[in-house]
Amino acid sequence: MKTKFTIVFFLVSLFCLQINFLQAQWKIVNSSTSKTLNNVFFSTSQIGFITGGDTDGIILKTSDGGDNWVVGFNNNQNISTLFFPSKDTGYAICVGNDSLIKTIDGGNTWNVQYSLGANSGGYGFTSLFFTNNQTGYAPGYKTNDNGNTWFGQKPSLNFFPNLPTDIFFVNDTMGFIVGYAYWGFIAKTVDSGNTWSFVNVPFSVWEIYSVHFS
Repeated sequence: MKTKFTIVFFLVSLFCLQINFLQAQWKIVNSSTSKTLNNVFFSTSQIGFITGGDTDGIILKTSDGGDNWVVGFNNNQNISTLFFPSKDTGYAICVGNDSLIKTIDGGNTWNVQYSLGANSGGYGFTSLFFTNNQTGYAPGYKTNDNGNTWFGQKPSLNFFPNLPTDIFFVNDTMGFIVGYAYWGFIAKTVDSGNTWSFVNVPFSVWEIYSVHFS
């Protein structure tokens, strides 16, 4: 009995130590806003951005590795996500009017870069990824000129009724899109988005929100 009690006590103690260790790795940081926050991106180890908003949009910025955040931008559209191909140049999606805003000074100022409008073709910008300063992707769209113009790059398979939620490129040619509707899906391209094919998901999943390769 004493042996069993000792083992149980040891396991409980070990579990508590693990919880305390994990808790020690995270701390709550004041975001300086009460708005809903959507996405985070760091352009350097110290400089990062958070998008958010409700009926209006906001971009927060940190210059000290996330310890402190300040409001860097406000507008009247909820801002869902953003991507920085370089330290100074970044793009963000305004959900309400399917437009992109762009910064070329490290997030100090933002201006409307492009608006899909009637060219949305069924769904708007949902996620962004740039493989270099000139070439960028959103599910169903591509730019080759620093985001100045975007052309429809409709995949060889029809995503509908699925909703693409995230996009990630491993290199200049291989990329992945994930999303959901009636089921979660993964799609892959090996030719810079010209064609896409579904990847088998070996388990049932309703929704897939994000994809990332380290």
